[in-house]
Amino acid sequence: IVVTPTFTNSGVTCMGLSDTFTISINPIPAVVVPLDQVVCNNSQTADVFFSSSTAGTTFTWENNDTTIGLTSTGNGDILSFTATNTTNLPIVATIAVMPSFENGGVSCDGDTVFFTLTVNPTPSVDSSIDQIICSGTTSDTVQFTSSFGVVGTIFNWTNDNTTIGLSASSGSGNIGSFTGLNVGNA
Repeated sequence: IVVTPTFTNSGVTCMGLSDTFTISINPIPAVVVPLDQVVCNNSQTADVFFSSSTAGTTFTWENNDTTIGLTSTGNGDILSFTATNTTNLPIVATIAVMPSFENGGVSCDGDTVFFTLTVNPTPSVDSSIDQIICSGTTSDTVQFTSSFGVVGTIFNWTNDNTTIGLSASSGSGNIGSFTGLNVGNA
């Protein structure tokens, strides 16, 4: 802005020396909301790169659940890390991201955005009891259990010898009783 002082008297205008100054308006930065992530226990997360249409924006973030293996606060992007979950339920950590733009000693903060990092637990299966039966007799039902108790665990199994009478080569859930077959002599 250029300011020029003038004084008019009796039809004569006198001008003084001009003064120049600036008024800078900093933008309010926005951050592109990162995608939510879901990973398994002991798996690597994807890198989280923050972005904004305002060049020069910096980012700080806060994590509300450090048990997933991520610190409580940080600056800049979140690089891949090994996620952890020692419980039997999913852990959902909410990450708050705050954008900031600084110019001329004045910092302008944008709206905080949120995304989640969910770490699923590791399911387990208890050891099943081996069975030895005679050909032509019925096996016991095999019921799969997990003492760790991850809710929603599905037990998938494969059978490498369908000639024993269990004709399915794979399945999901418990194995029902079946009549054992052995047409050989061993």
